Amino acid sequence: IFQEVDFYVNLSSYYKDPSESTYREIDVVAMNSVCDIDNISFDVRFIVECKYSQDKPWILFQSNSDFELGKHFEILRRFGSRYGDVALSEISGNEGAQNNFLFALTKEMGYGLTRAFENANDMTYKATTSVLKATQYFVTQFDSINKDSFLGYIAIAFPIIVIDSQLFNCKLNKNNEIEIVESDMGYLLVRNEEYGSYDSIITIVTLKSFSKYVRNLKKGCDELKTIIENSTPSLHSMIKRINRS
Repeated sequence: IFQEVDFYVNLSSYYKDPSESTYREIDVVAMNSVCDIDNISFDVRFIVECKYSQDKPWILFQSNSDFELGKHFEILRRFGSRYGDVALSEISGNEGAQNNFLFALTKEMGYGLTRAFENANDMTYKATTSVLKATQYFVTQFDSINKDSFLGYIAIAFPIIVIDSQLFNCKLNKNNEIEIVESDMGYLLVRNEEYGSYDSIITIVTLKSFSKYVRNLKKGCDELKTIIENSTPSLHSMIKRINRS
């Protein structure tokens, strides 16, 4: 599906698990080189963990509060290499970036994820842990490349879990009654500093809606190119300051 919209795809890539110092497999890494301007290459990656679970639906627990991350935090809480974090900071106040499909979130974020009728170890925990570790690993690889290259590689990455299953959002409504609604996609906010960011965002998407989702990702990458090109002079300045530090 990624290849149909001109993403470069690696299947069964390996990442190093920092907690056990062993290499583990992640299902899909899809890449899109957004732009290459004045020796700065901007790379966007989508790190995908796939799970088959047709007999047991997944449940995303949501808060019924009015809390929102804020548009700039929806961008800043993404995974980035050293230069990637600079780029995210630079565009976080840009209205076009804030409304870009890559970054824009639904109002109701998920704070917990589980699989219904689970008897053994929770598949959702394994999936979220794996995709977060893999995402952090792949963006930090660009920092090593930048040390030995005259090019400035900017990398940001998005962890995604694709499920061949139903997905339900679960929350308490205003009457404190449990409300369960089937959905095609949701966002899980994971608070764990181990993965390089206090608030890490994972997208959960069903297989039946995945093709449409990927087409929207491609559109988001195309729109991001214009935003980055317009930000290039200031990005150059910020990156030079980092190199001198």
